[in-house]
Formats: sequence, structure tokens, C-alpha cells
Amino acid sequence: MRVIITGAASGIGRACAQLLAAGSVIAGEHQLLLADRDAANLESVADAIGPAAATCVVDLAELDCGDRIVAAAMAHMDGI
Repeated sequence: MRVIITGAASGIGRACAQLLAAGSVIAGEHQLLLADRDAANLESVADAIGPAAATCVVDLAELDCGDRIVAAAMAHMDGI
């Protein structure tokens, strides 16, 4: 399954990423695009998950955030 998670650097977003990566919520392998404005914590979450996770440092308040997230998802997961 291909999944985009916003707010993935902490809190609920981080927990969702960890649970999906572990197969605790939905069984199977998942490709994850993790998005957040906190680059350091976002990278930490992605590193803990491994190659199934890619990051997109983006602030959802920015007008081009959707385009940047879609571009990163296409590059990492070959689609959405």
C-alpha cells in the first residue's frame, strides 16, 4: 500500500507511520511518504523505518505544499 502521512515527525503522524511500517495496523508491505516541516525529527522517523519511508520537508501552510508532496510521492512510490 502507498501511504502519505502528514505531521509524521511527531505525535499522531509519527505513531501512524510506525504502526504502518510495523504492519500492526494493516498487514503487508507499505511504501510511506512522510511529510512535516520539522526536518530533523522527520529524518529520524524515516531512518527508524528504513527504505520503505521517504521524506518531504514541507509546511502545509505553503501554497505549493500539495505539488511538492505529490512530486515526492511520485518519485518514491511511482504513484499515489
